[in-house]
Amino acid sequence: MNFVVLTHEVPDKGIHFDFMLDNGSVLKTWSLSHSPDVNAAHLANTDSVSLTHLEATALLIDVDFATKQIIEKHCQLPPKGQKACILPDHRRIYLTFEGGISNDRGWVQQWDKGDYILLKHSATEVVVQLKGHKLRGIVLLISQNDGAWHFFYKSFGRELSEETRS
Repeated sequence: MNFVVLTHEVPDKGIHFDFMLDNGSVLKTWSLSHSPDVNAAHLANTDSVSLTHLEATALLIDVDFATKQIIEKHCQLPPKGQKACILPDHRRIYLTFEGGISNDRGWVQQWDKGDYILLKHSATEVVVQLKGHKLRGIVLLISQNDGAWHFFYKSFGRELSEETRS
């Protein structure tokens, strides 16, 4: 499946990032105030959420054994994540679209794109492995009890990127 990250500049509101996952019929979309690869040090000074290693491991229980081994060997999720606002589903045209959006809703430009593997999906959790031009790693999206979503990204090292290219 495909993913895309768009920078979205909205008049009088500034820039945010749209993280979009293609499910074959629509793009599941979350709005991020920072780039997906923003480092944990930067998030420490913003409105972020903490995730313990135990919580991260518990979320991956349903992941197949081989994938879990790769994640445990190479990828510990960062302790801080950023808030993610779930948006209505978007049309698949945004996989390739860049430019102005109708009704004065700003403009979008591709920041990254590539393929993803869905590792886990439920009403409150989405775990994907990204293989993009900039993003190569694991994304964890979690919905809290209050309905707020949080986005965590951990980049794979060069060694794992080679291991997961197939």
